[in-house]
Amino acid sequence: MAAKKKFTDVVSSLDYEELIDLQRELYAGGAGIKQVVSNKLREISASESRTCGTCGSGVNLRVAAEFTLIFGTAESKKRISFCALDCMEYFTRGLKQLTGKKIQQRT
Repeated sequence: MAAKKKFTDVVSSLDYEELIDLQRELYAGGAGIKQVVSNKLREISASESRTCGTCGSGVNLRVAAEFTLIFGTAESKKRISFCALDCMEYFTRGLKQLTGKKIQQRT
């Protein structure tokens, strides 16, 4: 997990021209800054709110005790979240049966 940065750390990392641009933006009302922050919050919210792969109920990755399964080849990883352990077990049982049938069909 990345270390949390304080606002002063972020400002300290800006060069002179970026600080001038930031100051102009703030004096102009800060609409651009507000938009950037809103977009980032929306992006985080979308990435942390998912639907259970089995039952379809909402899964909030920050609040719920959820489970996430990552599977697939190195080139095409798939991620699926579950609201509870029983939903994950149901999914993996079905996946195991599906995979077993594919193996039988190949032979």
